[in-house]
Amino acid sequence: MLRQLMEHMASARDLSEQLRLLQEITAYVMQTGPRGGRFYYTPKGRKVYRELKKRRDTQAISSRALAQEWDAFLEDDVRTRTGMTRGEAIAVNAKQLFGEEHAKKFTPDFVKSMFSTPGLNPKSLSVTPDAFSSQIHVHLDISDSEGKVIGKQSRTFTTSSGAPKVYHALFTLKEEYQGGGRAGALFSKALKGYQKLGIKKIGVSAALSTGPYAWARFGFKPNEYTLHEMKNDFTEFALDRLPLNEKQTKSLLNRVKSSHDLSGLKIQRTVKDPDTGEKKKITIPVGKQFLLNSNGGRPYPWSGECDLTDPKQLKIFKAQCKKGEEQRKKAIAEGKADASIPKTVLGKRQTQARMWQDVFARTESAPAPSAGAFSSFFTPPEPSRKPKKLSAQAWYEADKAAKAA
Repeated sequence: MLRQLMEHMASARDLSEQLRLLQEITAYVMQTGPRGGRFYYTPKGRKVYRELKKRRDTQAISSRALAQEWDAFLEDDVRTRTGMTRGEAIAVNAKQLFGEEHAKKFTPDFVKSMFSTPGLNPKSLSVTPDAFSSQIHVHLDISDSEGKVIGKQSRTFTTSSGAPKVYHALFTLKEEYQGGGRAGALFSKALKGYQKLGIKKIGVSAALSTGPYAWARFGFKPNEYTLHEMKNDFTEFALDRLPLNEKQTKSLLNRVKSSHDLSGLKIQRTVKDPDTGEKKKITIPVGKQFLLNSNGGRPYPWSGECDLTDPKQLKIFKAQCKKGEEQRKKAIAEGKADASIPKTVLGKRQTQARMWQDVFARTESAPAPSAGAFSSFFTPPEPSRKPKKLSAQAWYEADKAAKAA
């Protein structure tokens, strides 16, 4: 059963199908425990199981079982399809991707160091050659200095127009560990490794949590068509939801040449404090709100890449990485390298996020359409709903309420 699911997943090309099968595999291993696959019939497998059982860590047992079963399956799959061991197949793919000279650097230690930075280390690192192409897939858990898993990374090394490229398939940190410069520090170290391998581009699909805004701040750019679509969607969002008219929106978009420009769009408005009656000038980050909340209160998904041969993009990327490195150095110097966000602060952040989602998901009744001359023969149509537009005053009050939550 487990092997059949893994074979289906290996041959699946659709991402949603792969995710569905991965859920099935995980559920199967969690239900059957050590009887789920052949790894636990080996001396090494029984030893691992006994150690984990002593700690009564059922999640670790199922996670390790899944990782080891998948690892063993891939080893057999590569050997069956290519006639080579995994190490041999990695070496062949690396030569095709990076060229013979750069491929010599692509060793297990090099890969491990590429995803390590002080206080953050790779755990359960898996490097897998693609049996159908020259691609190489890297999957790992991100752990802190005490070995606690706080996130995950997946990278695919491939080519684009004949040049080596890396695709950031997944980067996620547990919510209580987001911020503090961890992402920037990890990307900074990875960038040095990418450049040593001669990689020219980094690709990304931004859709999860704060990803659409974060990747834009790192300088990733969509292609011309996607950017055109983003501008159109921003116009619709601005006219429906934000305190902007058509002329103001057009003026803002004239400055936008990339998603990084879009993420930095801000407007200033004068509002009245409801408590004191004082007039205040406020800044509304309209670009950030678009990328985080325009999809019915959810993030706006987009895909793009960072061209490492483009001085402007590389400068933006390095600047964001440097911020992360400085934050990490400060945290390490203060003995807070592994510190998570306090529960009270995390709870407040979650409450604020939900409040903004609610604000941007609100609708109001649209004017009922006329039933026309034959109204007596037909049931009146149901009143439709339209997005509720925020005035600058309403935005200020919502922001104040979120901060006070």
